[in-house]
Amino acid sequence: MRQRRSRSLRKQSGPECKHAVRSYGDKRKAQAELAAPEKRVRRLDIRPLTDEEQNRFSDAWMKTRARFVDEPSKAVGEADGLVPD
Repeated sequence: MRQRRSRSLRKQSGPECKHAVRSYGDKRKAQAELAAPEKRVRRLDIRPLTDEEQNRFSDAWMKTRARFVDEPSKAVGEADGLVPD
């Protein structure tokens, strides 16, 4: 099981895997760090947007991007609010 997981992480991470092992000094710690983002993603409720949601998001994003030139701080705050946690 561990070998399979190691191979999978190496395949996904490529050279980053070797770098992580050097950085953390321990293969298991490196593998845990490389696997952490994948675990976070699995917990998210990722789903396709409906046409209405997609249009609403697209409109809000275009307005936020346009506002960035004049009010970058406010635009960044709005952009963060476009995607719920």
